[in-house]
Amino acid sequence: MLKKMDGSEEPYMIPGGLMESFQTRLEVEKTQLFEMRKEIEDDHQRKKVEIEAMNKDFYSQQAHLESRIQSILKKLPIEVLHDLQDE
Repeated sequence: MLKKMDGSEEPYMIPGGLMESFQTRLEVEKTQLFEMRKEIEDDHQRKKVEIEAMNKDFYSQQAHLESRIQSILKKLPIEVLHDLQDE
């Protein structure tokens, strides 16, 4: 029940069917928002896992590259290594 804004004591009556319709619509929208939130959270988690995998792959490739460079440097003649250090 709602009171009139003009200060009179006569209350406004909201028809039951209208109130039920409003509550049903509110519940539907609430459910839709919950589902959207769940989708966003799932998407965020999936992207987080993808980024972690990409970082792991990047660091693995970096370690492999550093290892290959060290292997190549060990095979170079000492004069070439001295020239590289001078640069």
